Amino acid sequence: MSNVVQLPRPQRLRPSPARLGYYLRVGRNDHMTVASLLAEGEQGYLGLVVEAQHVTRHRDLITSATSRGLDVVLDTKSQPAAFVGGFTTSLGDLPWGLGRQAVLADYSGMEGMRRADEIAGFVQDHGLSAVLSPTHLITSANDPWFGVDRRVAARLRSLLPGNIGFVYSLAVPIQVLRDAGERDALIQGLRGIEMDALWLKVENFGADATGEKVRAYVEAAEAFHALGVPLIADHVAGLPSLATLAFGAVGGIAHGIMMFEGFKASSWRRPPNGDARTPAPRVYLQGLEMLVGRDQAAAFFEHSTKVKGQHACRDPRCCPRGARDMLEHPGRHYCYTHARQVEAVSATPAAQRVSTFMEGTLRPRSDALAAAASLKLGDEKLVESLQKKHLGMGRLRGVLAHMADTYEPASIAQCPLTREQREGK
Repeated sequence: MSNVVQLPRPQRLRPSPARLGYYLRVGRNDHMTVASLLAEGEQGYLGLVVEAQHVTRHRDLITSATSRGLDVVLDTKSQPAAFVGGFTTSLGDLPWGLGRQAVLADYSGMEGMRRADEIAGFVQDHGLSAVLSPTHLITSANDPWFGVDRRVAARLRSLLPGNIGFVYSLAVPIQVLRDAGERDALIQGLRGIEMDALWLKVENFGADATGEKVRAYVEAAEAFHALGVPLIADHVAGLPSLATLAFGAVGGIAHGIMMFEGFKASSWRRPPNGDARTPAPRVYLQGLEMLVGRDQAAAFFEHSTKVKGQHACRDPRCCPRGARDMLEHPGRHYCYTHARQVEAVSATPAAQRVSTFMEGTLRPRSDALAAAASLKLGDEKLVESLQKKHLGMGRLRGVLAHMADTYEPASIAQCPLTREQREGK
């Protein structure tokens, strides 16, 4: 046997190393962009999150993602459906929708068991590999919804096969997360739930979070490590999301394509004032960590050759034609660039993630914003946005720099399993 040369195993047969999770929330019209990326070999995602009312519309994407080993996670949309401004006719038409805004009684007692049965059937009928348990935005550990949601979660988990991923979505205001007593009570209440991951969805936290909020989030999230399951920052994007990963607070993030980058429930609490409109596509300027309108981006690039050279995408796999592709295919550029950012943090040894993030990501963006904010641009609104962003970035950098010097986490968040790891393939 000494003359036998062992060839390396094919990549698909090698054990997958633990990596930070990145889940993409797919909006109603995002399926074509995401399907194209997957067909081109994009491997940056552990899973896609599809909204229940769009499952049929996204059936081809679900099939494609499943064949590539990705998790396809169902969002039952139970949280907005319980608010006057969050409920829509399409949510009411779901098997568990009841044709109206949900109330506590709909998830209590036998009615709650019925909702779990309906959701379990939906998951299996549509070939979905994971589900966000139908929870609700709660204002404290004593909120009646919390007890009801836990009982429904236990029922739903018992109805699903073991290979179906089960995620508990904890949605709370940031002031609840800041309160140590409330955190401890929430953690105690969650201990009995059999879950594959906990997704933390914090009201008034997201891509625009201040440095002070990021620190509060990171310190609070560490307490949830005691549950012994991966913790995912849901509805969080931008530098705050990368900071939570770098500081070890969470093992993954989830957001949409220029949407669901932060969580604000204020619109849910107000009666609807007409048909919801899909926001116009924006362009992601990764060097400045900004989303701007197409016209603004085009004018910014045309300001000078130097500006275009500094801020147009230079990755030929993303935008072969640079600025032109950024303007014509903003969704694709956004997805590709964000996936590479998460991969970069994941590929960095845990002990070096904070320093690498501070020096390799946060500092260059802060410096670039300082330069861009001083440009004499013709668009006054863009200049104002750049200057405001620059001020916020400076404060974020100051807080995180201090945190990098003083914060010593007692634990690091677990990485979520891939679908194939969970299924033992």
